[in-house]
Order: sequence, then C-alpha cells, then structure tokens
Amino acid sequence: MTAPTPDERAASVTPLGYPRHEELAEAIASEIRAAEAIARAEGRRAGLEAAARGWNRHPTASICGGKRQARRARAYARRHAVGGSGAETEQALPRRNAA
Repeated sequence: MTAPTPDERAASVTPLGYPRHEELAEAIASEIRAAEAIARAEGRRAGLEAAARGWNRHPTASICGGKRQARRARAYARRHAVGGSGAETEQALPRRNAA
C-alpha cells in the first residue's frame, strides 16, 4: 500500500478540517442517540397507558364517609345544583351604587 497523495487527502477532508469518516461517524452516532431517545419515550408512554387502563378497570373506591367521597359529593353538587329560578336568592344581593 502506498501513502495517499496530498490531492487524495484534500479530497477526504471537509472545509472544517475534519476527515469525512469522523464526520459520518458523528452523524451516525447522533442518529442512534435520537432513535434511542424515541424508543425510551415510547416505552414510558406504553407503561403509562397500561397503568391508566388498570386504573380505569379498577378505580379507587370511595370509602364510605371518607374525604374522597365528600370531595366527590361537593363536585357533583356544584355541577348539578338544584334551586329555584335565578331571580330568587337565599341571601340579599349587594346593590351597586348608581353613578
């Protein structure tokens, strides 16, 4: 084997001075790291989806008389308020001062 001529060496070097094979190796390594990150994210997502499916199949039970049940009852009452017309109130409404 003979040593490469200066012209052959110049043809294999990028303008920044890096040999092209090193530049390609860095690009390939970058692509591999990106693919691994995507695979990790997909794995995490699959785990969260599996946990959500389990929670939906077996939700946390409301303990009779517990704090969670009270919170749910308050939320339900807010969404399904029962009352008369909006014209009547239990408490007097504050009057706005006419300017």
